[in-house]
Amino acid sequence: MNADIVVDLVNFKIGGIIKMVDALKQSTVFHYLYCSSCWAHGRAKILPLDFNDLQKEPLDEYGKNRYASVLYLKEKYRKNNFPTTIIMSGQISAHYKSMDK
Repeated sequence: MNADIVVDLVNFKIGGIIKMVDALKQSTVFHYLYCSSCWAHGRAKILPLDFNDLQKEPLDEYGKNRYASVLYLKEKYRKNNFPTTIIMSGQISAHYKSMDK
């Protein structure tokens, strides 16, 4: 589709991130926004968390996959200048209002 910007809210595992980056390298994408999770940090020892501190200990497979994805994207940016922004949300929610009366 050659989108200018890709906002990724659905890749939860490192395998999906690798496939996405490979696909986007072949495109004209200007920026890739990856919504990770605060679960990638594990338990906080010091607040506020330092996003650049790579000494993280995720508690479960979900957090481990998110952390692996963050490390992978940081490496792709550092080595290949892959245009990435990572956000570490605590919760994503939406409000649904039916239009039916």
